[in-house]
Amino acid sequence: MKIKTLKTYQENAVANALEHWRYARSQYDVLPTEDTGAQRRAVAAHQGCLLIEAPTGSGKTLMAAHVVEEFSREEGVVWFWFAPFKGVVGQTVSFLKEQSAGLRVRDLTTDRQVAGSRAGDAFVTTWQTVAVRSKEKRTARKDSEQAPGTDTLLAELRKMGLRIGVVVDEAHHSFQGQGQAAAFYREVLAPDYTLLITATPDDRDIDKWKKDGGIAQVHRISVSRDDAVAAGLVKAGVSCISFIPDPGSERLVDMEMTCLRSAAGLQTELKAQLKEAGVSLTPLLMVQVDSSQKDSPARAKEKLMACGFREEAIAIHTADEPDAGLMGLANNEQVEVLIFKMAVALGFDAPRAFTLVSMRAAKDEDFGVQLLGRILRVHRRLQGKTLPALLNQGYVLLANSAGQEGLKAAGIRMNALRTEMDKTAPTVTVMCVGGQNRLQATGPGGQTTFFQTNWNRPMAKPGAQTASTGGEGADEAAGGGAGFQLEWELTPAEPGQKEEGAGFLEMIAHPRPGSPLEGTGRKRYCLKAEVPRRFMAMRIPEEVENLEEECARYFSVEATGIVAGMIKQVSVQQVTLEVFTGQLKLDDVQADLSPGELARRAQEILSANDNMSPKELRAALRDRLKKILMALHLGHLANDKEVPALLDSLLVWKPGMLLEAQKKAIADHAVEGQAEDLPEALEFDQAATPSLKNVYGIYPPGLGGWEQQFAQSLDAEREGIVRWWHRNEPRKPHSLSVLLSSGGLFYPDFVIGIEGRKKKDGILMADPHERWEQEKEHAKVLAEHPSYGRALILSKAGETIWLPIVWDQNRGRPKLAGQWDWNDAAGW
Repeated sequence: MKIKTLKTYQENAVANALEHWRYARSQYDVLPTEDTGAQRRAVAAHQGCLLIEAPTGSGKTLMAAHVVEEFSREEGVVWFWFAPFKGVVGQTVSFLKEQSAGLRVRDLTTDRQVAGSRAGDAFVTTWQTVAVRSKEKRTARKDSEQAPGTDTLLAELRKMGLRIGVVVDEAHHSFQGQGQAAAFYREVLAPDYTLLITATPDDRDIDKWKKDGGIAQVHRISVSRDDAVAAGLVKAGVSCISFIPDPGSERLVDMEMTCLRSAAGLQTELKAQLKEAGVSLTPLLMVQVDSSQKDSPARAKEKLMACGFREEAIAIHTADEPDAGLMGLANNEQVEVLIFKMAVALGFDAPRAFTLVSMRAAKDEDFGVQLLGRILRVHRRLQGKTLPALLNQGYVLLANSAGQEGLKAAGIRMNALRTEMDKTAPTVTVMCVGGQNRLQATGPGGQTTFFQTNWNRPMAKPGAQTASTGGEGADEAAGGGAGFQLEWELTPAEPGQKEEGAGFLEMIAHPRPGSPLEGTGRKRYCLKAEVPRRFMAMRIPEEVENLEEECARYFSVEATGIVAGMIKQVSVQQVTLEVFTGQLKLDDVQADLSPGELARRAQEILSANDNMSPKELRAALRDRLKKILMALHLGHLANDKEVPALLDSLLVWKPGMLLEAQKKAIADHAVEGQAEDLPEALEFDQAATPSLKNVYGIYPPGLGGWEQQFAQSLDAEREGIVRWWHRNEPRKPHSLSVLLSSGGLFYPDFVIGIEGRKKKDGILMADPHERWEQEKEHAKVLAEHPSYGRALILSKAGETIWLPIVWDQNRGRPKLAGQWDWNDAAGW
C-alpha cells in the first residue's frame, strides 16, 4: 500500500499533539532524580493525556501513527497500542507496518524480550490480553524462562531510561465495562504519555476514564466532519430510510423484505453509476440481523436471494466481534452482500460499503454513530474524483422506523464536532523552591498549588461543602398538613371555567326523588316508579353443535373481495432523513406483506370464538372458499396451495365477513329471555352523590373516571332526549346482555331510556371507553340485540366530547366517527 500523505487538518492535529507532549517531556526532564514517582505521575495526569476525536474515515489511526512515530524520534518511548478487539489487531499491525516505518511493531504474547528494546517499539494488543480477572488467563503477564511477564517488562524498560506510552484506539469501547483495564492502566502501565482515539466522544465516558485512570486533564484535539468531507475521505451525507405503514397494518408489512428490496434497487443504481464513472469497484451491501434470533442470518439470505442476489455473492459473519475473517469478507469484491450478527455495528473498515440494512430495534445514539461509521468512508479508488450525488452518499435502511431517532441524534452529535486544537497552556510546571525542583499546578485564575509527595492522598474537591442538617428544607419538611394546601394551589381552575365538581353542586341544589332517607345508619335509594323493572338478556344454549359448518355457509365473498385477498403488497410511506442536515423527504412506495404474520393473525381471528374449534372452522371455510372460487370461474385458484394463503389474507383484511357469518350462525341459536327484576332499592353505608336521571337517583359507587363523566353528560342533557339511565353491572341476574359473534356475552355499561326511540322501552345501550382500542371493538360494534338494536360504543375525546365508533364497510374494521350528538340517539 502506498504511504499516505497527511491532509492539512491531519498535519495540524499531529503538530498540536506533538506540542503538548514536548511540553510534558520538558517537565519530566527537570524532575528530581530522587522523586518516588508521585510528581512524574502528576505530570502524566495533567499534561500527558491527549484525545483525538474525529469522525470515522477521517484518518484517526493515521494521525495517531504519525504522532507516535514523530515523537519517538525525539523521546525514548516504548508504546503499548490497544486495539478495541482481537480481530482488529492484525489490521492495526498491517497498517502500522505499511504507514510507520519508524515504528517497530512487536507482539506482546511472543516477543517480550527486554534486550534490544528501543524507542519506537510498539506492542499492539488488546485489554483482554493483559487485564482480565483470572490470573490463569493472564499469560502475557506471567514470568517464564523464555521471557518476562508484562509487569516485569515495564519495570525493566523504565530502568533502561525508556518512558512508557499508551495508545487506545476506539477509546469509547475501552470506557465501557473495563474496570480491569483501568486498573492495569493506572497501576501497572502508569504511562508517561497517553493518546486516546475515538469517533464517538462522550463526556460521561471520558469523565469516568479520567476518574478510573487517575487522569486530571484530557487535552482534546477535535476534527470536524466537514474537514474530512472537504478532503474527500468521508461521504458528504447519509440518507436514513424507514417505512411507515397505515395504522393497523404495521405488523402485516414485512419490513425486512421491504428494506432488502429497496437496498437491492440502490445496489443496482450504485453499480451502474460506478461503471459509468469508469471505476472498477463492487459496492458492498451490509445487512445487520437481529442477534437474538438464531435463524436471522439464514432468513435474511433467503430474502436476499428472492431479491435477485446470487447465493455465492452473499457472505455471513456471526462472530460477536470483528475478526480476520470479517476483514477479508469486507475486502473481497466477490462478496456483494455481507450479513453480520454482532451486538453492535462495531468499528471495522469497510470502505466498499455504501448501504447498510439494520434489522435491529434500537434507538440508541451510540448505536447510530456506529452504523454511520460503517458507510461513511470513501474508497481509495474514488478519492480525488468528482462523484455524482448517489455515490457521495451513504444509505441506512431501517426495518424499525424508531431507529431513525438514534441516527438523527448521532448526526447531530457528529455535526457538533468542530475542528479545534487544544492550546498548550501548562497545567503543571516544575519550579525550583529552596534549591529543590517542585511540581506546581496552575488552577483557574492563575492560582497555583504545590503537589504533595503522597499521590494517593484523597483531596477535597474545590468548593465542596459539608452537608447541613438544618436550613429551609428541614423547616419545610417539618410543616405538617401542608400537602393539601399545596395541591390546591397547584391546580386552580383556569379563568372562565367552573371549579372541578361544580356540576355536582348544581345537581345537589335540585334533588330528584330517590334522595337518601334522613337519619343515621345505612343509606337506602329506591328504584323510580317510571322506569322499566327488567331488561332482556341473551345467551346461546350449550347443546348447539356444528356451528363451524353453519358459519361457513354464511361466509360470503364477492369477486372484489377475492381480488383484495390476493394483494401481496400495500402502500406505505417512505421517510428519508438526511441525518446531518435533518432534511426530510416523504414518498409513497409499495411494501411486501408478511405471509407468516398474515397466517398468525388469521389464526388469532379463527381462535377468537370460544364456541367454535379453530381447526374445524378453518377446514370448513377452506371448503367454502373453494366452492366460491369455482362459482366465480376462478377454479385455477381453488387448490390446496392457493386457498390457505388466500383465506388468511381475507380473514385479516376483511375480518367483518367472518364476524358477520359467525353472528348469523349464532343468531340462529340465540335465546332471548327476561333477566330478573332490578333490585327495588340499593343500600350503602355512606350517602351517594345525587343524580337527576339515574333510575335510583344517584351516581352508583365504583364508576370509573370516564364513566362518571359520561353519566354526568346524561344528567346534563337538557332537551328531554335522555329520560333515564342505569348502570348495567356485568354478570348479575338482572343484567342486560348481548350475544357476541364469538359466543361470549357483552354487558354494555349503560342502559339509557331515549325519548322517541323505536326499540323496546326506548332503550339505547351505551358502552363508553376512556380510549379507543381498535382491535377490541370489532365484536362489540357489530353485535346486535334483537330487542334493543346495536350498542353505542364511544371513545372519550375531551371532558365533554365523545366520539362514536362505527363499522367501516370499505376497510372492514371499526373507525371513529364525528362528535356524538344526543339528537341522533333515537335513530341509532
